[in-house]
Amino acid sequence: MAIQVAAMKENMGAQAQYEQQFYTQQDQTFASAIQRENIPMDRASALVEKGALALGLDLNNEQTKNFMKGADARLMAMRHALAIGEDRAIPDGGGAQGADQNPADLAKDATTNPANPLYGPYWNKEGKYSRSAQESAVQKVNGWHQQAAAKNPPRTPRR
Repeated sequence: MAIQVAAMKENMGAQAQYEQQFYTQQDQTFASAIQRENIPMDRASALVEKGALALGLDLNNEQTKNFMKGADARLMAMRHALAIGEDRAIPDGGGAQGADQNPADLAKDATTNPANPLYGPYWNKEGKYSRSAQESAVQKVNGWHQQAAAKNPPRTPRR
């Protein structure tokens, strides 16, 4: 009996150590991914929260909290927030950026204005931007197109 208790305590200690290593590795993976995309940690955390809420996740649920500890889940929620334009609702050194602009104008500017920071990653003509940067830019522009389409639904022809 004493041997079983000692073995169980050893197994529980090993499990706790494994979980700690696993979540530390997940944090490092997430940090390196947002560093590659040049997003500050506090902004990324806010995007993760907004993206998770937009996806319909209950952040008070224990299972969801455990799920959101994983790097892939956090990156998914962050990229979803970027794709739907939630990044404009997060202040970055001041008020909300682009909150008063038309999504169609934002999308047009990103795809036609070489001075726009999304222009280069969107088109990626010389291949000097990473694939994730290009995908992020394309998702953001597509999100603006979808927002514009939702605001201005196509008219049906008269009969």
